[in-house]
Amino acid sequence: MVSKVEEMCAWLRSKGYDVLMDKMASVEIASLGRDRWIQQQITRAKKILIVKSAGYLKLYVQDLEGVGGPVSRHRVEVRCVSDEYYKTLNRSKFIWIETEGCKKVQELDGPPWMEDVFLWPSDHEKLLLRMSDKNTIEIV
Repeated sequence: MVSKVEEMCAWLRSKGYDVLMDKMASVEIASLGRDRWIQQQITRAKKILIVKSAGYLKLYVQDLEGVGGPVSRHRVEVRCVSDEYYKTLNRSKFIWIETEGCKKVQELDGPPWMEDVFLWPSDHEKLLLRMSDKNTIEIV
């Protein structure tokens, strides 16, 4: 899945988007501290692309239910994304990505900001429209 995400990020960069992945900012992470850096990036971002995975959804449900566990980068990201959504109750900042060829994830118990899910790479044109906040109309 990591290579698919890297491929998508490279494609978005080729379209003029400033894409930042956490593994690219190790110096800044070290200077600010992991949790503060994550919070800062999520607050500053115009769009947040979230890869839909069973692990992410599990952490979201655990966080919602107050189930503890080891504090990991992923747990901090889930909490910060939740906090960012609940500030405004606006879904427009969040974009869900599911990669082709990866195991499909049931949408039960998903977060309220998981509105539209784009399949990478087949939905690349729809993703571009969503990144620029242009509406898409599908003719059926």
